[in-house]
Amino acid sequence: TYIFYYIIIQLFSPVIYYVLILIYILVLLLYYLVNAILKLLLSIIFLNLYYLLYYYIVYIFHLYLLYIFILLKNLNVLYYLFKIFNMYNIFNCFNNKCLFYIFFLNIFLCILNCYILLYSFKIFLHILLI
Repeated sequence: TYIFYYIIIQLFSPVIYYVLILIYILVLLLYYLVNAILKLLLSIIFLNLYYLLYYYIVYIFHLYLLYIFILLKNLNVLYYLFKIFNMYNIFNCFNNKCLFYIFFLNIFLCILNCYILLYSFKIFLHILLI
C-alpha cells in the first residue's frame, strides 16, 4: 500500500502544483480587476470610505498572497516543476544548473514573503490609525 500511495503522489503531485499556480494567477488577475473597479466607483461615490475599504481589501489580499507563497515554498513547487521539465526534456537541464535555479528562485520567494509580510503589517497599522 505504501508503494501504491507513493506512486499516486509522484504521478499527481505535479498536477496539483500546476493547479495551485493557475489558481494563484487567476486570483491575482481577479484582484487587480476588482481593485480597479472599486477604485473607480469608491473614489467617485465615497471619498472617505474609499480609503478604509481599499486598505482592508489590500490588507486581506496581501495576507492571502503571503499564505500562497508560504504554501508554494513549503511544497517546493519549483523542485517539482524542474523535475517535470527534466522528465519531458522541454529544455536540457543539468542537475547542477537546476539546483542553481531552484536555489535562487527559493531566495526570491523568501524575499517576496518578507516584502508581503512587511507590507501587510504596514497596511494593518494604517487601518489601526484610521
